[in-house]
Amino acid sequence: MSSFTGLALIASILSLDVRAAPTKVLPLGDSITFGCGDQCAKDCMKDGSPFTPCSVCSQGWRGPLWKKLTGDGGKSSSANWDFVGTQQNGPDEIDRSHEGHPGWTNEQIEGIADKWVPLKPDVILLHLGTNNLGIGNQDAKTALGHMESLLNTTFGSLPHVRLLLSTLIGSSATNYDGKKHAEYNVGIKEFAKRYAALGRNIELVDMDKESGIGQYCDSTNCCPTGIHPNDIGYKLVGDVWYTHLTSTSNVSLIV
Repeated sequence: MSSFTGLALIASILSLDVRAAPTKVLPLGDSITFGCGDQCAKDCMKDGSPFTPCSVCSQGWRGPLWKKLTGDGGKSSSANWDFVGTQQNGPDEIDRSHEGHPGWTNEQIEGIADKWVPLKPDVILLHLGTNNLGIGNQDAKTALGHMESLLNTTFGSLPHVRLLLSTLIGSSATNYDGKKHAEYNVGIKEFAKRYAALGRNIELVDMDKESGIGQYCDSTNCCPTGIHPNDIGYKLVGDVWYTHLTSTSNVSLIV
């Protein structure tokens, strides 16, 4: 190979448009991550029991977050972002992947770690525990024990993952033991501090306060049963996730 040809080849390689892979985001949680209660099928209108049905078209906060991240509500793929998960639901104009399981608890999500760990997410958006306190009828201490186990499994399998750990939004005091949320959320904040001190890439997302949903999921932002947000509430949640997901600082750890 002549020196000229060699220099030309090097120049060609250096001029290649090398693009970073999109950031893989795993929305991890229960029915609130799934999107139950949004208005895609007028789910809030179907409340014949304490539980709001979940429709295959539900997007919850994932839709507003995706559209805000991509700046275009008509694209299901992005060069910068990639939602991952074994579940698929929501409209075609968003990335429909997620790992939200209606009715599931902390321990159930940990129980399928072999499904979502292999996806190797760069970031996990974790809002979970509502069903431990509600349908699971656990006290906050027990639910936090299950969350600690989930966190240990997560960091043990994905030591470099960025975990955005959320406090629980409000839930009905009468329908879903929303009065337990305050104690549980104190524990979530302590987890954020403790794991950060251990060198884990964990950040607190105080969704309870920052979303403005209300202590017991008031009717303005939530379905009548006070368990799931409505479209208004889900947009508030999506906005909070966006702020933290696109931030490079850890100021959220100061509580």
